[in-house]
Amino acid sequence: MVVLCFGRLIVGFVLFVLVLDQGMNVASQEQEQDQLDKILQSTYNKMPWSIAPQTKWNGYSFKYTRNEEVVTFLLSGPYKQGWLGIGFSKTGGMVGSSSMVGWAESEGNGTIKQYLLSGYSPAMIVPDEGDLQLTNVAPISVLHQGTLYMAFQLNLTTTNMTQKVILASAAVTPEYEKIKTECIGIECRTVQFSLNQYIYPIHRVSFTKYYTTTYCT
Repeated sequence: MVVLCFGRLIVGFVLFVLVLDQGMNVASQEQEQDQLDKILQSTYNKMPWSIAPQTKWNGYSFKYTRNEEVVTFLLSGPYKQGWLGIGFSKTGGMVGSSSMVGWAESEGNGTIKQYLLSGYSPAMIVPDEGDLQLTNVAPISVLHQGTLYMAFQLNLTTTNMTQKVILASAAVTPEYEKIKTECIGIECRTVQFSLNQYIYPIHRVSFTKYYTTTYCT
């Protein structure tokens, strides 16, 4: 009888811990969602970011959520200066890819633009050009208490739901929308958005690399 009662106590305690842990996770998700709702604008603060697929990279968070053929992206992380970018490449190389690049010069709304990386030199990194099919919801870049948030939407058909995604950052803030090709961090992943998950990392570096030598194959 004593053993039976002790066993029931253990089971009860385990269930209590599991319920408590689940409750804490839910509270944490709600807190994160509330914070993003306050920071982000327009359509972006209505997305289920707290339960969206997520991966970490160099201290940054990369999330996305899909609704049929529209995929919404959120890239965020610590920011002092420089730029943060996410590129989409058919071949896995930086050259030939189209990227969304964001930066901010002060607290509040920053800048986010699409760039076409048509070559190796800064002159061949062209603003407001590229193959990304943005929706009519304007991309946003927001600097809030030392964290940069970039959000945008793409139309992806069922035939291009699998993408080679390149994450990159640099320490030098663009001047007159001009971007240097030197990065302080690059990572490439193949992402299958139809499954709401990334497949696997392809190539990762944590030191300075140039677009001419960085590929995701």
